[in-house]
Amino acid sequence: MTHGGRTAKARRLQTRVAEDLSRAFGLSIEAEPPTKPGRRNGALWVAEGSGADLRVRRMGSPGDDVALLTDAARRRVRLPGRPAFAFECKNAEAWDLDAVWRSALRKGHGCVSAEAPAFMRDALRQLTARIAGDREPVVVLGKNNWPDLALLARDPYDLFPEAGGHGGTVREGKFVRDGTDIDFVSPRLWLPGVGTIVLWGWLVEVMRKGVER
Repeated sequence: MTHGGRTAKARRLQTRVAEDLSRAFGLSIEAEPPTKPGRRNGALWVAEGSGADLRVRRMGSPGDDVALLTDAARRRVRLPGRPAFAFECKNAEAWDLDAVWRSALRKGHGCVSAEAPAFMRDALRQLTARIAGDREPVVVLGKNNWPDLALLARDPYDLFPEAGGHGGTVREGKFVRDGTDIDFVSPRLWLPGVGTIVLWGWLVEVMRKGVER
């Protein structure tokens, strides 16, 4: 793939993440030209200077790949009881996920382990160092013919244990807490010494349910 092709693919991943957050939480995205303000893919894009909640990072500029610009965004885009997320988006075409992820899928919402490729370790380490502990690092991974994935430095399921603790239980495949059901629809891929990979869509749903509570 050419440099231009990689850049365009990275931009598409960043845009998908921003649009997913916009749809889930009713947040607006800053429309950098040539993007026009308006509704697109169910997400709201607004003109620069209009007080947008989210910004997709411009190529070559520093900062989060998807920045949370407002208090409203920072309150919503986080796990319950945790700091707001800081986002890095990475293409994962070079990583052969087939064997390890199929094993995770066979185990349902169980957990399997695999070795993390160097690019993934480096991305999470650099992001963690840059945010200096005041936010929760997450690396969103894009790969052709795969749903987007999310790499976290810790296991998000420690908030939603399989049985008891933290005020919740699992009943009929759902975590029940404070009257809210959260479907267990994501297997976990544990990367020893690095973190845990889950489905990005599942993580968004967990955040959304946390806001509803």
